[in-house]
Amino acid sequence: MMLEKARFPTTTASFRKIRQGGMYYVDKTEMVWQLAHESQVVFLSRPRRFGKSMLLRTMASYLGGERELFEGLRLDQAPRAALRLQQADHRRGGHGEHRPPRGG
Repeated sequence: MMLEKARFPTTTASFRKIRQGGMYYVDKTEMVWQLAHESQVVFLSRPRRFGKSMLLRTMASYLGGERELFEGLRLDQAPRAALRLQQADHRRGGHGEHRPPRGG
């Protein structure tokens, strides 16, 4: 019996391409959840070709809400992240001061 030959992601660090392309992927998404929820400062010190870019792209997909990429992985079973962004009103400065509109 021969195993179906799948592709190894040797030339890409794109989490999206790996997941959508059916390539082999070692599931380290539980660590992504821990980094996002339990860490304050992280220093990634690893040799070249050790997966730093892949980890950061996986984290970006997670924080960006790309849930479909995580189906069947450990992170899919974890509580969802809540990301809250604040944007200052464009008519006001960051501290409530009023700015006149440009050109007028």
